[in-house]
Amino acid sequence: MELKIRKLNCGERYACTPKSIKHLFKETDAFVSFGFLSRKFAFDSRDTKRANTKGAVIMSALINARDAAEQPYGSCIISFYVISDSSYDKESEQAFAASCLPALHRWYESVMGRPQTAPSGIENFIAEWDGAEFKVHCYRYA
Repeated sequence: MELKIRKLNCGERYACTPKSIKHLFKETDAFVSFGFLSRKFAFDSRDTKRANTKGAVIMSALINARDAAEQPYGSCIISFYVISDSSYDKESEQAFAASCLPALHRWYESVMGRPQTAPSGIENFIAEWDGAEFKVHCYRYA
């Protein structure tokens, strides 16, 4: 696992701590970005099947099985985006670590455990926060 962290401005935070993600992904080929690749989520322009999100996307993961050999960062890219401190507290962070991170790890294991002959494409995992609860979206596009 490779980890890159961008420092936060005053009044900002991430959905979880780097320590909590290291615990789950330390033995993987994942690249984890805390605001390093981007501070705000945006859908890929090639993504024609987009998740219907209503809240703020606070974390996304992407596995491109089709072009795995050409990936600059490894087999999986996990990105955490900046959240305002006023809308996300310590209890929300703990709830995210207890519910979304295990779901992310299960998703990662299921995608990486597929045989080479399985249909390939870009697999996505997105976690959104609407101010009260988390929602997770998993989908694939070619």
